[in-house]
Amino acid sequence: MKKIESYRKSLMRAVAALILLFVGTVQASPLTVDRIVAVVNDSIITLSELEEAMAASKIPAEASRLSTASLQDKQDPSNQNRESTGSSSQLWRDTLNKMIEKKLQLQLAKKKGISVSPDELQAALGDIKKRNNFPTDQALKDALATEHISFEQYKEDLKDQLLILKLVNREVRSGILIRDDELLDYYKQHATSFAKPELFKLSQIFFGLPVGAQPATVSEIRAKALHVLELLQKGESFQELAKQYSQGPDAASGGNLGYFKRGQLLPEIDQAIAKLQVGQVSGLIQSSIGFHILRLDDQKKAEPKPFEAVKDEVREAVYQQKSDELYQRWIKDLWANAYVEIKPQD
Repeated sequence: MKKIESYRKSLMRAVAALILLFVGTVQASPLTVDRIVAVVNDSIITLSELEEAMAASKIPAEASRLSTASLQDKQDPSNQNRESTGSSSQLWRDTLNKMIEKKLQLQLAKKKGISVSPDELQAALGDIKKRNNFPTDQALKDALATEHISFEQYKEDLKDQLLILKLVNREVRSGILIRDDELLDYYKQHATSFAKPELFKLSQIFFGLPVGAQPATVSEIRAKALHVLELLQKGESFQELAKQYSQGPDAASGGNLGYFKRGQLLPEIDQAIAKLQVGQVSGLIQSSIGFHILRLDDQKKAEPKPFEAVKDEVREAVYQQKSDELYQRWIKDLWANAYVEIKPQD
């Protein structure tokens, strides 16, 4: 049976960045006494560790860009089903559950003798630097420093994630087998997912609105747009009017925007083109950025791709589905066979 990808390829593609459970240092008040919030076999999780992890869940954009959210979602599909309610108690529970699962997996990795070599860690760091356009270690350190993240802690957390990925690959994914009849069944059940999307070719005459435009300015621009729409309705050339009046970057080409899939454009435009036949011109459409006059130049209907053309995509989808299902059962067994005690909240 053909493998989805080699272990190394899977490893390096997954570790584009690192989920950070510990960001910076939480300074405890002199009056605050740290306490145990959970016991996981022979390990503990303290309140200060949990608070640091909760703070890390609110890391800003730069740290998020360096995180392995994709890695965590792939190795822990349960993350995809946990939606925070926004309450602090929900965040407390979700974060603690993730920390417990991480400890359980790291404990099992240690028991199984799984390790990460210095070369593997360095390769992962190299991949992160490449994907984020950091030419040197120092550039990565500087980016982390702006988020008050220690480079050494970053490497430790990355090493933990690599250990867990190795463990999951060995314990869960290595035994996945996929039959050709399963692929064909999945393709038939999800044919629309593998179809060529419906495409719309559009031309536009655009009148931009300045940010914070006053009502009088809006009315003036709207009147100009309506005048052009009247000229179109009288039979004047769309291309020539676009070249003369449009403020969009497409004006020089007669307003030609090219092809788009549904959902790629502003909602107001999506709604308007859904009512047009090829060759028809819309009425005046107002959006958050200005006024639009659109013409639907061509429409390509969605059509299924042949099974053989998308077989690899189908295989990957089936593999991911099986991987998620097996992981859910595996992590549930990991909890069931461990001693986990969560201390009551005060």
